[in-house]
Amino acid sequence: MRIAGTFDRRGQDVLVAQLVELFSDDKRAPKVVDRRTEPSHGYRAVHVIVFVRSLPVEIQIRTQLQHEWADLFEKLADHIGRRVRYGEPPDHWMSKSERQDLSEDRRRKYDIMYGIRSDVIDLAQLTAEMVEAYERAEVLSPQHPAIPAARARVDAALSNLTWMLQRLASIDLPR
Repeated sequence: MRIAGTFDRRGQDVLVAQLVELFSDDKRAPKVVDRRTEPSHGYRAVHVIVFVRSLPVEIQIRTQLQHEWADLFEKLADHIGRRVRYGEPPDHWMSKSERQDLSEDRRRKYDIMYGIRSDVIDLAQLTAEMVEAYERAEVLSPQHPAIPAARARVDAALSNLTWMLQRLASIDLPR
């Protein structure tokens, strides 16, 4: 299950505590995995694993920004390969000999995709770090003067990432 909302990190923590309390009657205590303190390749959220009649159920709790980042990164993975979510190379990397076997047009398209892939991955990581900085500042003080600037940087990075994903979508990726 996934819960994504307009709550801030404090609200996220309250929701986690409520879920832990709600499901604490089972034989096995709920387990909390905080991907905000231990991000996985930029991914941040809190996962609560509860047990219903001893069956594990994972509930992801994300702020809106965490959810938007994860959604965009999933779309990126759809285009360059699911393994990128785990820090592995995109599925569409080719050896030099495989690349040479492509037609000129497909080689050009592959080179475009290959050329922007690291920029996209770097931007995704930057965006995740900016989301984290923004949400931490918000937790400290919602009126903090850095918040509008941080939000503008996050919005710009998300906009740029969306543009890059659209560009990737328009490329006929080599198989």
